[in-house]
Amino acid sequence: MPREIRSRIRSVGFNFHDYLLRYTADLTYFLQTLFSIASNSKLFTSIASGLALSRANLTWGTTVRSVFPEFQLIDKQAERETTFIELLSHQTGLPAHQLSYE
Repeated sequence: MPREIRSRIRSVGFNFHDYLLRYTADLTYFLQTLFSIASNSKLFTSIASGLALSRANLTWGTTVRSVFPEFQLIDKQAERETTFIELLSHQTGLPAHQLSYE
């Protein structure tokens, strides 16, 4: 499928399944391929975290260690003081995991 068509389908929100049925002879490639969900995983993680914190009567400022005693970092002060908001906003000093995208 040409790149400009794929781009157009994503940006306009066409029904991708109908497009594949009409214009693709072999659906195997699409059925066996993992597609990136981009930054949507951040949305799911933050919503799930917010709901869990709310149900437990906790706040974003709650330390991770107080909820998960097994939470560990190399820096012991950061380990004790890291809050959920810092964890979700990538402010803990954890390294990037670029290899997971390759």
